[in-house]
Amino acid sequence: TPPVLTSFDLDMDSNILYLTFNEVVYADTLTLSRIFVQSSNNSSASSTYPLSDSMSTKTNDIYLTVELSLADSSILKLDRRLATRQGNTFVNFTFDAVQDTSNNEIVSAKEAVRVRTFTADTSSPNLLSFNFSLSENTMTLSFDEVVDASTLKAEFLSIRNNYSEASEIVNLTAICYLSIF
Repeated sequence: TPPVLTSFDLDMDSNILYLTFNEVVYADTLTLSRIFVQSSNNSSASSTYPLSDSMSTKTNDIYLTVELSLADSSILKLDRRLATRQGNTFVNFTFDAVQDTSNNEIVSAKEAVRVRTFTADTSSPNLLSFNFSLSENTMTLSFDEVVDASTLKAEFLSIRNNYSEASEIVNLTAICYLSIF
């Protein structure tokens, strides 16, 4: 009989997807691009995303762990209709996404499976670097995860000429054009 996804958990804070099957599956047969995260349990979900370049565990088991790549987790976090709570987090597969130890392929379900445990992203983003150009009147900020640019408050940004307490400080007051990477 083909394997069946019985449940899954999604931790958007750690960017990990935990899959549970009804029988042992070959981890190396898991094709991540055939896993779809959906906003509802049917195929006409308003928002659907196939995983692209995430990594999975390589141990054959009924439990498989998928570490979401920065690209996959960023797209999931940017789409506010998808994977933000238990009510809009579902997973489905195409027919050949994974095989059991008898080489039976999983069959895609008529309805996607609803997340069992959903953990929201509660970690604050960290500023990794910035580039400030007076000649172009721009400041580019780079963070360790995707951020919502509309939430940036310019009045909380300042520029210093060094790290000492005696440094000169210029507080920003407005943003005309915002570009965050």
